[in-house]
Amino acid sequence: MPPGLRSWSLSNAGSGSLFALGAANCSDDVCPVLLRSSDDGTSWNSVQTFSDADTSSARGDFVPSVQPDRAVTQTRFLDPQRGYVFGGDLWLTRDRGQTFTRMPHVGQTVLDVAVDASKNRVAVLASDGCVQGTCTGPVYLSLIKPSDNAVTAVTASLVPTIAVSSASLVQSDGQVFVQLSGSPTGPFDAYAVKGSALAPMKAPTACRGTGIGALTGVAAGKGMYAVCAPVAVGDRTSYTVIRSENDGGSWSVASVGALTLPSIGQVSLAAPDPAVLVAASGGPRGDVGFVPRGYAALVRSEDAGRSFAPPKTAPSSATGFDDVMTSGDSTLYAIPRTASGYWTSGDDAVTWRYVDPAGEKR
Repeated sequence: MPPGLRSWSLSNAGSGSLFALGAANCSDDVCPVLLRSSDDGTSWNSVQTFSDADTSSARGDFVPSVQPDRAVTQTRFLDPQRGYVFGGDLWLTRDRGQTFTRMPHVGQTVLDVAVDASKNRVAVLASDGCVQGTCTGPVYLSLIKPSDNAVTAVTASLVPTIAVSSASLVQSDGQVFVQLSGSPTGPFDAYAVKGSALAPMKAPTACRGTGIGALTGVAAGKGMYAVCAPVAVGDRTSYTVIRSENDGGSWSVASVGALTLPSIGQVSLAAPDPAVLVAASGGPRGDVGFVPRGYAALVRSEDAGRSFAPPKTAPSSATGFDDVMTSGDSTLYAIPRTASGYWTSGDDAVTWRYVDPAGEKR
């Protein structure tokens, strides 16, 4: 196992296979390293080191979402054989990470990749005009097949209304959505893919013009959740939680102010089933913030977003969580901002356990 490992990204490839991408010590520098587990995280092997990647914007705890052209900071796998690493650049493997091929792509900088093995589809989000962690040029969405060796066509594009500091692709009920963020507290923009267009998703009046943020789909079932209208008071920020049952065509308000998290970054959401919603703060990896004593950076709701409380066995991270996500089998993952491992839950976020490829115990 490479020394000095810090986890950046995790992907559940199914059949017990997990892939983790992180930073490790590499001579006098850091370099991205891909790890693989074939037994659901019990044991790990280092399978690829990206020694030629640009890590000029990936130092220590500061890893902005928008990375330089040759950077790799994220990974997504369709299955145990086929996957991608990206983060400015885009690389493809079809042999479990043993070898990678660089993929030419539309746009200057790759912002996100989403995979869907059931539809034999890969979504790639890229942008132009990206400098020092912000993109101001057009945003391009390309839907390709896993057999493609390059991203050559644009499915839909737009010129964003905000300077984009982070962007994500969200899949729900077989559809693809685009989430753009200007800062941890907004403004936010969300779009649905309608044929060859990206149609703006209209937020309800309760969002008070902030737009739709932290968009997520329900893993086991239908529906979508999002947050909006952040209100900062001291070192905490409260949010309005909204829910849609028709793919974002309309929204209802689940709660106003019930979701309160430390003001240490952007919120991420995950919904393993329609009634359970997990929310965390800390990402994406911008300036480091610390969780105030007595506060929880990850909370859960078991009543469809109406109320929130810390889990029974709560995951811990002094600097919050870069991301919280759920896989197709509703397993949850939370990526701490400053650790070599990750937290996982298989019981709707009631209890969590820490998994560390480097062998650290908690």
